[in-house]
Amino acid sequence: MSQDRLKQAIAAINAEQLIGATSDHVVVVSTADSEKVKLQPLVVEAYTNMREAALRAGFELQIASGFRDFQRQQAIWTKKLAASNESERALEKILHWSALPGTSRHHWGTEFDFFDAHGFSSQEGTEKKLQLVANEYEPGGPCYKLYQWLQDHAGQFGFYWPYKGRGNGVAAEPWHLSYAPLASHYQALWQQPESVIYLGEFLRAQNLLGLPLVASRLQNIIQRYSLQVETPPVEATK
Repeated sequence: MSQDRLKQAIAAINAEQLIGATSDHVVVVSTADSEKVKLQPLVVEAYTNMREAALRAGFELQIASGFRDFQRQQAIWTKKLAASNESERALEKILHWSALPGTSRHHWGTEFDFFDAHGFSSQEGTEKKLQLVANEYEPGGPCYKLYQWLQDHAGQFGFYWPYKGRGNGVAAEPWHLSYAPLASHYQALWQQPESVIYLGEFLRAQNLLGLPLVASRLQNIIQRYSLQVETPPVEATK
């Protein structure tokens, strides 16, 4: 990875990227199964190197989901909140599994959900579908061996797991990898009051469902669900 390119990518970070209001910072991942899978160029490069190493080890590392814009996250949010009683308890349950639109790490182009395509093709019955659930990454699951390999090697390529279900409100996500050299700079923006204000104004402009419930709790939501994540290992930040 070129340090000059990393510095340029960091310098280009802005509030629109932070909240998923633009896709100008991402490109198509050519090795993915769908042209809809996009990441930042530096992340694509690191992922490609890691994918090639995984192939040599006997795994077919693939991306199930990469960049996700605000509108896509809002659609997920609306569907879940509309099916609830829009109470504070319902809000907590939704945030345990799905980010508030504008706060998803997938907005940044630094995150992706991975799976082992070879693990599924080797299962009996070709109709088995990826669900992105914990047991797929546990012993006996189709992604378990790749998950174990990545535990040993992901940091060498700059990746780590931000959600391990320890002490914050977000469920553990063994399938979710983050590119630390860039993601840490996006996350730091949430410590700036102007970022929270910008998001609040954007949510109002987008007529977010449940806005009254969210608006009074926005700072606490960001503190609990966006800032209380795992610290990247030193290896991943080099």
